[in-house]
Amino acid sequence: RDRRARSPNTSHAAQGHRTTPTSTHATTTGMMRGLPLLITLAGAQDTAFVFVGHARTFAEPAVHSTIKANLIDPIGGDVFWYLSEKPGWDAATESVLRDLFQPVAVAVVTSSEEGEWHDEASTRWHGNCSQPPLPDLDGLGVPPTFKFYKDPARAVDVARNVYAKWSRAWEMVLREEAQRGKEYEWVARCRFDAAWYAPLQLPTEIGVVYAPIQTWNAVNDQFAFCERSVAQQYFSASRILDTCGHDNLPRWYSTIEHGMAPTCLNEHTCSPGSVRGDPVVWQPETFLWRHLVLENVTLRRRTIPAVISRDDGLSRCTELMPYVLLTTLLDIVALEFGASSSQKRTPRVLKTAHVAACASRVPMTIDVFSSPSSNEERSRRERLSALVTTDNIREELTFLLERFNRLREADPDGVVVAQINGNTHAVPTSADEAVAMSATHARFAVLGAEAAATYASIICDYLQRWPRARAVAHVEGLALDVNCAAAPSHLQTTEAALHAMLDDLRLTNPTYSTVSADVLGWQVWAVSHASTFRRLPETPFSSTFRGSGRGDGVPVG
Repeated sequence: RDRRARSPNTSHAAQGHRTTPTSTHATTTGMMRGLPLLITLAGAQDTAFVFVGHARTFAEPAVHSTIKANLIDPIGGDVFWYLSEKPGWDAATESVLRDLFQPVAVAVVTSSEEGEWHDEASTRWHGNCSQPPLPDLDGLGVPPTFKFYKDPARAVDVARNVYAKWSRAWEMVLREEAQRGKEYEWVARCRFDAAWYAPLQLPTEIGVVYAPIQTWNAVNDQFAFCERSVAQQYFSASRILDTCGHDNLPRWYSTIEHGMAPTCLNEHTCSPGSVRGDPVVWQPETFLWRHLVLENVTLRRRTIPAVISRDDGLSRCTELMPYVLLTTLLDIVALEFGASSSQKRTPRVLKTAHVAACASRVPMTIDVFSSPSSNEERSRRERLSALVTTDNIREELTFLLERFNRLREADPDGVVVAQINGNTHAVPTSADEAVAMSATHARFAVLGAEAAATYASIICDYLQRWPRARAVAHVEGLALDVNCAAAPSHLQTTEAALHAMLDDLRLTNPTYSTVSADVLGWQVWAVSHASTFRRLPETPFSSTFRGSGRGDGVPVG
């Protein structure tokens, strides 16, 4: 297949949002090349941290101390507690937690006040709307281990219960705003049982909801950071479950498309091969995603440094998938430039560093002195043990450096265009089609020197998060001669820009938290640098990797 592509004569208008006017960390508009201005969170933000749900492991120091140190303190603001039931804290524990977090409002409710769902199936899960047909989960290939496999309708009851809690908690925020006479700037939806292994760092784009990238079939609902103008839309997700749409069917049912194919909202956003139809699965995250789309809320998926810490004493560090979309894309680009094929894909290598950082900061992740209580725990221990060997660290560092050097030695001013789409039917079949898709739908992430720079920032992230890796790099002489100070900002900005390209278009159900390029149907093409505005941004970190001039790019053979 010919991968050489011409420059299209059309341009794509920037899809930006209003941004906070002042910040010492703001990147210049010119650098962003038509992307929204992104700003790094500074201290003393006026944020409402809304904790909703069961207390679970909140009383564990490994949980609440990391929430305070890595979420509340770096950002600043007021804390709200909305507890689903009275926690089993003794008086001393409750006093410690209240003194530490100083909540401005606390509510403890009973399940009967909430319409709590029970073990038996609900008969009115569709509300006052007509009952839609249940999905054929077997025919759709949904595994029997899926939470709602035996009772798909229960997903609606669970979602209604969860999102009703959000609505009640939001009322607490509104009362506090009325009392103090001004709105908060930001509102965070938080869990009591999430341990934070690193400080939260996010761009602050006005009119945006930030959510974790880890998900299977829509929007991860374990955390959200909402700009105030869209916070009410996020916390009102229960509305989509209680209103009817076309043919009197529930609104969520009438608007959900095939989960693994691009949504076909109108003829201009239809991809080849995409069709309207029933959802692949019913689950709370699916309903939340459709609610945000219908409310016209801009969503940004990001790497969030937090893990759920369960009552069984196990945190989910090994389930982390940091920067998965960005690293998978870069892996494909490096292969296209001639890097050797390897099963050690970049997403899995960077995951190693985050798992190690998480495990070192959340002590209850694993108790190495006790016998494994389950096969799951034994498997987690084996995976963690495999990560810390010197041989494994040496292999991963060598892999990352080989990828970086390959991109740096290739013409870094050449521009690589990679298709990003969840529908394999939409892969371009010719260079002309690739150019047309790039100009019309902006389904392409364009990288020049930023490809090499971003690999360098990934190496910095790997070394900064893992002291053991830094020691091995020093002994083995595998260090990268790069100043890593600006690398975190580059990595966060680049990830935000990449997700913005995909999320703004709403072309796919967001099921792209995967390391499989085959699932996503990505291809790599070469076009001139001037062919599209939809490119990853240049940053101060990447400026050191750019030459004195930028030509039309070198096609990939």
